[in-house]
Amino acid sequence: YRARIRGAKLVGNPGCFAVAMILGLAPAVKAGLIEPRGIVVDGKTGVSGAGKKPSPTHHFPERNENVTPYRVASHQHTVEVVRTLSQLAGQSVGLTFVPHVVPTTRGILCTSYAALKGSATTQQVQALYREAYAGEPFVRVLPSGTFATFKSVVGSNLCDISVTVDEPNGRLIVLSAIDNLMKGQAGMALQNVNLMLGLPETAGLERTPLYP
Repeated sequence: YRARIRGAKLVGNPGCFAVAMILGLAPAVKAGLIEPRGIVVDGKTGVSGAGKKPSPTHHFPERNENVTPYRVASHQHTVEVVRTLSQLAGQSVGLTFVPHVVPTTRGILCTSYAALKGSATTQQVQALYREAYAGEPFVRVLPSGTFATFKSVVGSNLCDISVTVDEPNGRLIVLSAIDNLMKGQAGMALQNVNLMLGLPETAGLERTPLYP
């Protein structure tokens, strides 16, 4: 939406999970590579996604060594993702999304599953994604056998994407990772501000991940 953002006076930033899901699925949906109905996404987020207001989510005995699903098939970011992907597909998209809080401070990892419309190899899908994101300063399509993780993006405005085709089952698996506080929140907001003010889109955002 760069052209629209540049001319806008008011911009609503997308949700953190929405960013990871849309970037992970958009090339496949737009190319008609996958069935638009029956997409399933499993999401993991760090505790900072729950904000600063004290709640059981932040309670150490509750959080430590625990994985907590929440808002199962009813998360608010699903609406954003379905709307955007449906526009790209030119038809209604069906999505089931289940988020989980995991015992780490920050980061989002979404694993998306979708049925392929025809046959395709991992290499062919990687080529499609590389072409789709060629020249994008904040999206990295990882090589085969390298998978997106929290550590590879935390502290940056990057989104790492890895794709795998489960050929025996005709299914595409996409992993997309972002820092929920950067690409999923403050970084995305600044990226939009840069566009609105006519500044270089990358201004203030060329940060390397914190790892190690």
